[in-house]
Amino acid sequence: MKSTSALSRFTRIVIVFLLALTILFPAEAYAAPDAPTQLKAEVYQNYIEISWQEPGSTFSYTVLEKSTDQGDYYPVATLYRGTRTYKDYGIMNGRVYTYRARTFYLSSSSAYSNEVEAVVYYPNFLSINRALSHEVDLSWTYPPLALSRKPDHKVIIERRLHNTSSWDKIAELSIEETEYRDTTVDPDSLYYYRIRAQYSNGVFSNFIPSEWGFSTRTAYPLTTFLYGYAVSDNTILLEWDLSMAEGGKAILEKMDSTGTFQTIYTTESGSVYADYRLTRGQTYTYRLKLQSKSGSSSEYTEEVRIVAETVPYPKDFEVQALSGERVALSWSYPYEVETGFEVWRKGDGFWEKLATLPKNTESFIDTSVYDGKVYSYKVRAVRGETAFSSFSQAKAVDNTKPITPGAPVYYAENNFLHIYSAEEIPAGTEYTLEIKEGINKNWEEYKSYSQGTLVARIFYRDTSELYFRIRANRGALYTFSPETTFFGKAPDPVQGLAAESVGFDRVLLIWKDMDDREEGFYIYRTVNNKREMIGRVDKNVQRFTDEKPVEGAVARYEVLAFNASGLSAPKTLDVNVPKAQQFKDIADYKWAHEAIYGLLGKGAFSYGSGYFYPQAGISRGQMVRMILKAFDLPYNTKGLFTLTDVSAAHPYYADIMAAINLGLIHPDPQGRMNPDAAVTRREIVLTINNALNALDIPLNVHSTDKLLNYTDYYEIQRDEAPIIASFVGDGIITGKSGKMLGMNTYATRAEGVTIIYRALITYIK
Repeated sequence: MKSTSALSRFTRIVIVFLLALTILFPAEAYAAPDAPTQLKAEVYQNYIEISWQEPGSTFSYTVLEKSTDQGDYYPVATLYRGTRTYKDYGIMNGRVYTYRARTFYLSSSSAYSNEVEAVVYYPNFLSINRALSHEVDLSWTYPPLALSRKPDHKVIIERRLHNTSSWDKIAELSIEETEYRDTTVDPDSLYYYRIRAQYSNGVFSNFIPSEWGFSTRTAYPLTTFLYGYAVSDNTILLEWDLSMAEGGKAILEKMDSTGTFQTIYTTESGSVYADYRLTRGQTYTYRLKLQSKSGSSSEYTEEVRIVAETVPYPKDFEVQALSGERVALSWSYPYEVETGFEVWRKGDGFWEKLATLPKNTESFIDTSVYDGKVYSYKVRAVRGETAFSSFSQAKAVDNTKPITPGAPVYYAENNFLHIYSAEEIPAGTEYTLEIKEGINKNWEEYKSYSQGTLVARIFYRDTSELYFRIRANRGALYTFSPETTFFGKAPDPVQGLAAESVGFDRVLLIWKDMDDREEGFYIYRTVNNKREMIGRVDKNVQRFTDEKPVEGAVARYEVLAFNASGLSAPKTLDVNVPKAQQFKDIADYKWAHEAIYGLLGKGAFSYGSGYFYPQAGISRGQMVRMILKAFDLPYNTKGLFTLTDVSAAHPYYADIMAAINLGLIHPDPQGRMNPDAAVTRREIVLTINNALNALDIPLNVHSTDKLLNYTDYYEIQRDEAPIIASFVGDGIITGKSGKMLGMNTYATRAEGVTIIYRALITYIK
């Protein structure tokens, strides 16, 4: 209350002082001062620092004003000339503060400076919801915030192990997160946790709940089941597994006649206990827990009820791994006393009951196994819910498939196909060569080897069509090498070789593949009688881009199909490669050079008189041609559309018609396309998206929250937001001054070319 009274007295003094100056110096006697500039606000732990630049010396003092949660402004400080910073300690968590400033000279004031926003927002409570042996669940809350978007802050979670002094950062999360599961903890350990926010300027908030945090102890894990059976009419044998208890001890308890559990056995190394002097036919109840050296206990096992009656155990127990991630179990049981069987399995952890099977069952297929793991199994008979046999002998099985063989190595010579395995056969593995003559025929075993290298020789004819692969076996587990195809005759030559796009920095060759027998294609280039292979593409590919053509030369290109039987006849094409040309008016647009010359090389526009006109608007016709050429989209001008404002003589007629047929653009209801109209950044992005759709290329997914970083995000239509967010997330389109995205502003040629080129290298190159 004292500080408020002092501020009120100060404000009255300032007002009286200003009235006196107004009487002495009328307003018309002097000019208004300039406003402060570059106003900034940064959030610190317990204050907001506001800074600004003064507008010279033609003023007396600066008044800083503040708005809380977008309410009315009110003055918070009057500062004499020469003061350029102010620390506002009157802040609270969950509030949005906006500041502005203006200068005064006598009774005349300047216009207001720019407004600047500062958001104080950090967790106000941290709690531990659950602490298990292998994880700790944390959650926290925030105060209400009068803002439609979340600030660009981060949440930092730190953890310290008891008896250590260093805190470790275990998570860095979005400010929108309110939960975290720590899965990197050890059991039976005491941990301390704390949380804080990191503002966009790198400054941290205070720690929550405090600098020292608060603690929780992880539980001691229960790593065993308890199971038992009657070995005679008066003795029950209890079993468990301490192999994963890591120094802990087992505490076995038995329920007495009053229903109270009593400890009957404690051990640090034992795994079995015989309970003697029991009554035949009576049922007894047991449970077990583990305890660490520090005294921390695990949960109890499920209560086990066992009757003092014997049941014969299964015999001839066998386990075998099968391909297809299956393990087969079998046993014999020549008795009629059981009501079913239990199958138990041990993998990376401890023994667990895998299945309960009905009476007279003598086999089981485990389909929940994984390749590369070792499993152990055992089985026992049960009668009712309380009578159990002893377990069969536990048996382990390695469910690791053999290493997949490499594709066979082969060559053809004198009508014989010589085939080899790509590597020596691993120990304990058998390789079998499988062959079929025709794609629709059945695979047949040809030859098997268990050591060294698989070698085979097969006779073939010109009409032969052979498929072969290597099968690797390790017992019943198997894998296959990649399948290889061989034709007894060289492939036919390609047809229709053409240069779809020619530029000084790239030549795009296309052709038609008229045969299915090739393994791929070789591409050669000859310039000045020097022939060199410049590329190789795979089977069924029908295009190749020469990205380093010889500028200003006549290049002869050859495309030859090949397979193991030989080469096809070459298909040739002579191409005049233009010289590189430099535009005269883009020296100040270095950020766009790569895009301009990249699309020039693709024929997206011509060099013309040597001027690019980077600041000129880009027309719809120009945009369409650039996108078609950039993405190598086909030109098909035959369609159902008749345009009312684009004749066949228009320079962009073919481009417009091709784009309409591809679905890139659409005429208005009057059949107009307005090819010479300027286009916006929005239209360029949507047209590129349509081009990617035509190529069957999905957009990279980015959250639409990225758009909230721009002040004009509200102008973006909801159905277009995911598209624009994708382009923003990939850096294809960036913001303009004032943190505006400017999707509805007209694009310059430099902007348009850059957006198109960035999309090209993001999705195509």
